[in-house]
Amino acid sequence: MSSIYVKNLINTVIEKSVNKSWNTAVLEWEIDDVIEDEDNESSCICGKVKKSF
Repeated sequence: MSSIYVKNLINTVIEKSVNKSWNTAVLEWEIDDVIEDEDNESSCICGKVKKSF
């Protein structure tokens, strides 16, 4: 079973793509950069939100 975050990521990518199938929609995108938010200051495209302390 996939996590809710994986499902959210897939749905967001498909929603913002021309193609409406994961296998083709994901090919429209290119990862430009990856930054790990060690301080949890932002939210992810998958819907995971920053932690509140």
